[in-house]
Amino acid sequence: MKKIVISFFGHRELSDFEKNLAEKRLYENLRRFARDAINLQQQIVCYCGGYGDFDLLVSKTLDRIKQEFWEERFFSLEKCFVTPVVGDEFKKRNEAMLEFYDRVIYPPVEKTPFERALEKRNAWVAENSDLAVCFVLRPCGNAFSAMRYAREVMIRGSVINLAEKIF
Repeated sequence: MKKIVISFFGHRELSDFEKNLAEKRLYENLRRFARDAINLQQQIVCYCGGYGDFDLLVSKTLDRIKQEFWEERFFSLEKCFVTPVVGDEFKKRNEAMLEFYDRVIYPPVEKTPFERALEKRNAWVAENSDLAVCFVLRPCGNAFSAMRYAREVMIRGSVINLAEKIF
C-alpha cells in the first residue's frame, strides 16, 4: 500500500474561537483526505507535535477520523508523535506519548542545541512530508516559521493554511 505523509503545524496557544474554527476546518479537510486515501488505497501517516492547542486538536481530530473510517476496507491511518528532544530526561515523556500516538519518531536532531531543536524537528518534518496542514494566524513564532519553510521545500500547493480567509 502506498502512503501519504501529512504533517501539522499550528500555534501553541489558540483562543476558544480559533480552536472551534481550527477544529471544524481540520475535520472537514481530514475527512476529505481520508476518503481520497481510501479511493487511492493509500495509507495516511500523520506527523504530529504534542505541545500545544493545535497539536491537541490534531490528535483529537485524527482519533475521530480513525473511529469514523475504521471499517473501510482500504483505510489505514498512523498517528506519529515526532519529538524535537531525544535526551534521557525526555525519554519517559516520549514513551508516555505512545498512549496517544501509534509511534514516536526521533528525527536526527540529537546534536542540536535545545534552543533550536524544535526548529530542526520542524524542518525535518517538512522535508519528509507530502502535505502540510497548518493553522497559522500570526506572522511570528515556530508555527509561522515551519509553514514558511514547508512552502520553500514542498511542492507548490502541498501546504494548506486552514487559517487563511477567516475574516
